[in-house]
Amino acid sequence: MLRLNQLYKVFNEGTPDEKLALQNLQLELKKGEFFNGHRQQWGR
Repeated sequence: MLRLNQLYKVFNEGTPDEKLALQNLQLELKKGEFFNGHRQQWGR
C-alpha cells in the first residue's frame, strides 16, 4: 500500500507571485491499483 497525506505544492514561494497549487492532498493506493494523473473529460 502507498499512502500520501497532507501534500502541498507552492510555486514561486516567497515571492509576490507565490501560488499555492495543491493543499492537503491525500492519496491512498492499495495493492494492484495505480494512478497515472490523467483526468479525462467526456463530451467535449
